Amino acid sequence: MGMKLDTAAMWKPSPPSERELACVDLVEAADFEIYSKKLDLICAEARVIFVKMGAAQMLQSGDVALGIYTAQGDLAAADVSIYLHLVTGQIPIKYIIQAYLDDSTVGVRDGDIFFVNEATFGGIHNPDMIAIMPIFHEDELVGWTLAALHEGETGAVDPGGMSVAAKTRYEEGMHWIPFKVGEDYQLKKDLVDMMANQVRDPRMHTIDLKARAAACERMIKRVREEVIARKGVDFFIGLMRKNIDVAVEAGRAMVRELNDGVYRTVMFLDAVGADYGLVRMMVTLKKQGDEIVLDFSGTSPETPDGPFNTYKHVVIAGSALYIYQFLFSDLPPTAGAMSPFEYEFTPGSLLDAGPDAAVACGVLTSGFLAFYAIPASFAKMLFDSRWRDRAVASWGTPSPPFMYGGLNQYGLPVAGLASDALNTQGGGARQDRDGENVAGFSFCPTGVLQDAEFVELQLPWFYLFRNRFMADNHGFGKYRGGTGVMIGYAPHNVPFLVCGSSQGGNKFPPEKGLFGGYAAMTAPAVSITKSDLPELFAASSKKIPYDVYEMLEKREVQGDYAIESMIRPFRPVPGDDIMLMPSLGGSSYGDVLERDPDLVMADLKAGVTTHWTAENVYRVVYHADTLRADHEATARARDAEREARKKRGRPYAEFEKEWLQKRPADEIIKRYGDWPNP
Repeated sequence: MGMKLDTAAMWKPSPPSERELACVDLVEAADFEIYSKKLDLICAEARVIFVKMGAAQMLQSGDVALGIYTAQGDLAAADVSIYLHLVTGQIPIKYIIQAYLDDSTVGVRDGDIFFVNEATFGGIHNPDMIAIMPIFHEDELVGWTLAALHEGETGAVDPGGMSVAAKTRYEEGMHWIPFKVGEDYQLKKDLVDMMANQVRDPRMHTIDLKARAAACERMIKRVREEVIARKGVDFFIGLMRKNIDVAVEAGRAMVRELNDGVYRTVMFLDAVGADYGLVRMMVTLKKQGDEIVLDFSGTSPETPDGPFNTYKHVVIAGSALYIYQFLFSDLPPTAGAMSPFEYEFTPGSLLDAGPDAAVACGVLTSGFLAFYAIPASFAKMLFDSRWRDRAVASWGTPSPPFMYGGLNQYGLPVAGLASDALNTQGGGARQDRDGENVAGFSFCPTGVLQDAEFVELQLPWFYLFRNRFMADNHGFGKYRGGTGVMIGYAPHNVPFLVCGSSQGGNKFPPEKGLFGGYAAMTAPAVSITKSDLPELFAASSKKIPYDVYEMLEKREVQGDYAIESMIRPFRPVPGDDIMLMPSLGGSSYGDVLERDPDLVMADLKAGVTTHWTAENVYRVVYHADTLRADHEATARARDAEREARKKRGRPYAEFEKEWLQKRPADEIIKRYGDWPNP
């Protein structure tokens, strides 16, 4: 395992060195504006190269991270894709500096290429694979470049790298701590072949490794030619440090303006493995002066029977998703933006698991849970501030990634994770507008939905549909969450595929809406086995359905229908089977009875909501034929509902006394910890 890491301390910016302090003074204001932007553009160009060269579906969808780091390993500039990897990328770089820089058997030299995917060394989980290269000027180490990607295969017990069956780290495939996979700008063939031998899809793994190295090399080349050659190496060192310092100063100044206080959110998850069981996630923000402590005490203990644990540096990086995208959206995404924050964890909890824990799916469950609790707590703090517009409801329950393995239509081995359900999630609502429909992946603001025909050309399935809103899968409120889409997969031109999916939040959503708004709904997975879909395609006169609701209600596709959990253990899926799954919507803001009736009518016309919801949740009275709201009748219906709420209400003390007498069955809370406080 190498030297022991304190990963929770390696994400913060290092104190400036004497060299950096001297160099900062060389960076004048005008040059800072020009060249800090140039660093961003260098990372952006590397992203384009990375995406165009790579093979994994997540890579081709843009779910990547490119960064430039100081000589000490602090994030100084980045392309705004997956913030998680940019933050945790500091950990393996700082490890390399500590462990190998002065080691005569390894060392760090110009042209070296390092690789890491070990989660305890800075990854999120083992599918996150990172290439790292140093930037040298003459014989001096002056910086680092990084290219990271969620790879769709790790050689785990199941294909796709995120096995819901894994119970320890030893069933999750590759565990490579930082090591040198190339020298002198060349990958070493023996090591590349050794790594490819560990996975089900060696072609994809090798291509993507080369793409990472190419992206890192391009950043090095442009830094040397367009920054160091023009302005000098001292300017480059000072530029990176100033980028960090600007974020430190501006971030702390904003935090000082927010109200001091304690802001708490509690969330629950109903599944942490292939079966059900309640766990709790808790975050408490303690804001004082220019510092905020995120305290995760009260979270359930590590679970031993599934890969739904995570590490504290993952949660810290998860908070950066919110900090960079919303709280500090106008600051450069550097290590400096994380300066005002401290973190507290309970060792041995779901969010601070031991080194042998299974963590492959933790990013979608216990880790995601933290990511949704954090926005909810910050929203309470921001609402009474001049940054009220940055109070945003959480994105919905994490959409289930479709994972697969087998041979493709060309006879080549394939394994991976489809990006469709992730990159089409609905966004959270704000205090003045609805969430965005099909906004994308909450982790990756620049991710895209790939062209369907391009995917079908490479991989052994076709999309039965992928372009229809899934009605009512968002949160309801004065401003609703954005909605996702419905996706239908069917193996094609192959006898079968081995498929599965991973999810958390199956029977109830773990997140909450803001200030009276509803959480986004959970959604069932639907499977149709022994279907007559091949016959329907052959009979061109028959209609092919392209809607989950239509398929369930009309059953025009014959077969055995099953409504099941989004946690699908891997199983063979023959060519006549269909797997239906949604990308889920975002949470909402405000009371449903305050939503403009005309907006509800617009949602009906767009297929975003249903008549049942319009009538029974929003309490809108309207003409069903014309979809025109009767505003006066709606006002009366809503007043009646407000009176009914009062009658249903109970004094809190009375409710609490009865509620505290209740206790779930032991089977339900076997992973919870001590009841009621884990």
